[in-house]
Amino acid sequence: MIYRQLFRQHDAAAVVAAEAHEQRGDDREDVVATRLKTYRAQTAPLIGYYTARGLLRSVDATVGADRVAEEVMRIVDSLSAAG
Repeated sequence: MIYRQLFRQHDAAAVVAAEAHEQRGDDREDVVATRLKTYRAQTAPLIGYYTARGLLRSVDATVGADRVAEEVMRIVDSLSAAG
């Protein structure tokens, strides 16, 4: 429901489907805002921490689940072989 509210997706099928279901308790704007605030304060700083130490590995998650899994396994295998 948040997606539809943010991006104004109002096609008839989406509206009917959304109205047929109750909004989940964790799909409210205040809950999402709290999660994002927590992410920015506690998780996002780890990107810089691990990057500075040469320990961060990135995976493009837009390429599909199979390719993501292959890339993750490639990274894990390379780390296993190195250490």
